[in-house]
Amino acid sequence: MPRKRKVTKKEVQKVSKKKVEFADGKDNSKEENIESLMGFKVKGSYGASTEREFEDKINLMSMSDLQALAVTNGVFPSGTKAMLKNKLKKAFAEYNAFDGRTPTPRETQPIIDSQSKEAKAFLDIMNGN
Repeated sequence: MPRKRKVTKKEVQKVSKKKVEFADGKDNSKEENIESLMGFKVKGSYGASTEREFEDKINLMSMSDLQALAVTNGVFPSGTKAMLKNKLKKAFAEYNAFDGRTPTPRETQPIIDSQSKEAKAFLDIMNGN
């Protein structure tokens, strides 16, 4: 008859996950950043205010970061890393051309004054009078 072995359970100690802290030069306790305090231009959705700053930023990004940036700014995130960088650079240049605003058509002026005799004659002709 085989002997039964005594089974003992090992105690597993739960390791509490501490928040990883590292020195990056940022004070996360304040909501304000240096750029806003000094009055620099708001960086917008691209996270940069100049083309040089934007190029430096995307050169340090991974492919998944580039894709996320592309989706955020309405660029289709396809192709290789180099192709995606070129797409983002082109989109950023267009964005900067309008200072971060969507281009809107300008208001047009009427050809003739609506209160003039010519305008009244034109409206009579158009209405069939």
